Amino acid sequence: MKEEIYMPFYSIVDNKLVYLEKYTICELPKEENIRKKFLEDEGVILFKNKRNETQINQKILVLEPHPDDFSLSALGYINDNMQVIVLNIFSNMKLDSFTWKENISIDENKYEELRMRESKIAIEEILNYKFISLKEKSTRINKDNVKNIENKIICNLVNILENYEIDTLMIPMGIGNHPDHIAVYNAVMNNKIKLLDKNIKVVFYPEYPYARCKKSYIDRLEEIKQKYKLNLQIVNVEEKIENIVNCVAVYRSQYDDINKKQMLAIIREDCRAIATEYKKEKICLAYYELER
Repeated sequence: MKEEIYMPFYSIVDNKLVYLEKYTICELPKEENIRKKFLEDEGVILFKNKRNETQINQKILVLEPHPDDFSLSALGYINDNMQVIVLNIFSNMKLDSFTWKENISIDENKYEELRMRESKIAIEEILNYKFISLKEKSTRINKDNVKNIENKIICNLVNILENYEIDTLMIPMGIGNHPDHIAVYNAVMNNKIKLLDKNIKVVFYPEYPYARCKKSYIDRLEEIKQKYKLNLQIVNVEEKIENIVNCVAVYRSQYDDINKKQMLAIIREDCRAIATEYKKEKICLAYYELER
């Protein structure tokens, strides 16, 4: 039987579903079995991932610029035989990024706390992986030199790579040229000789939702291919998609107009499009391994 997690961001008041104790999402059905299914579709009830008892033969470190990037974009690559560490870089964002700002009043510190709490639930409680955050301000709002942030990323990376004997490093491609994503990409690739001298495999992951813009995706991919040789990795996610959406649903602070059931439809359509492009029978996601 699946172990249920009731998301702490919700409450039920007078038979209404309330988010962060401030915004009423909807009225709930009164029938208990229907209500439970409704709460699952909304992402209020989620489930811990029951991993198969598999021998760990790969240690993987995933760099995510923002909370939710791992779940949205990199999780499809992960298998049960991988021991995973997620290193978040930017947790402090302007309130403009809070999609509920028209309905819920919150300051930047509370917003950052909310994002960190979501990540710990998704990565540590649901997936049972290790989560670390540098808690940097977004480069879009930080007055410091981006180079200083890149240096912080490198210093932490060196320690993690050595202390945890990492085999594989996953980094964002930088699709859409989001400055935070580019900063993470540059931090690694501008220092790859220092970082990758122990035969560490590097895997690039396309970031969603930016990767839905085909032109941005192709333009960035071609830009990277001009510098490096990449090996395409098509990963079957038919058995993983429920788990992916289960984790993405935790990050409700990042979207306010769709629920978990709708998110499943969106992500499945993304995966179906890739399957069609590469003539695969099962839904899949694409990743790119750096050829050494």
